[in-house]
Amino acid sequence: MATCNECRKEFLTGVLSCPECGAFVWGDTIALNPDSGDLESSELVAFVNLNTKRRWVLPLKNDIRIGRADPDKEVWPEIDLSGDNNAVNGVSREHAILRCSEHGPVLLDLDSTNGTVINNFPLSPNQPYLIQDGDRVQFGNLLVKVYLKN
Repeated sequence: MATCNECRKEFLTGVLSCPECGAFVWGDTIALNPDSGDLESSELVAFVNLNTKRRWVLPLKNDIRIGRADPDKEVWPEIDLSGDNNAVNGVSREHAILRCSEHGPVLLDLDSTNGTVINNFPLSPNQPYLIQDGDRVQFGNLLVKVYLKN
C-alpha cells in the first residue's frame, strides 16, 4: 500500500495517479540520473508514455535531451525512448531538449524529422516553449504526459 501526498488516502502501489484525487504518484519511478543530486529536494520532471505507462523522472537542473539512443552514432539522450517503438513512432535520435529558463522549464524541438507538439500546438524548430504540469507532448507520433514537481 502507498499513501497519496495530496489527499492522504491509501491505494495499491504501481498506479500512475491516486484513484481518489488524481494526483500523480511520484514513487516507483525510473530515476535515470541518481548521481546528479538528491531527487527528494530537487525540482523534478516526469515523462509518462501514455500507451505503455513507462515513466522517466529526472531532476530539472541541466538540459535534458530527449530522443532515441543510437550506439553506432554515439547518441545517448537522458530520456531514451528506444524501448517504445520510437522508430515506428517517428522519434528522432536527437528530437528535443528540455531546459530550465527564468520563466520555468521550456521545450525545444531540435529540428526533428517528425516534429514536436505540445497540447496540439506544433512547435517551430529551435524555439523555446514553456511547458506546464499536465501538458501532453507528442514526439513524432509518441504521446507523453509531463508532470512537474517543485
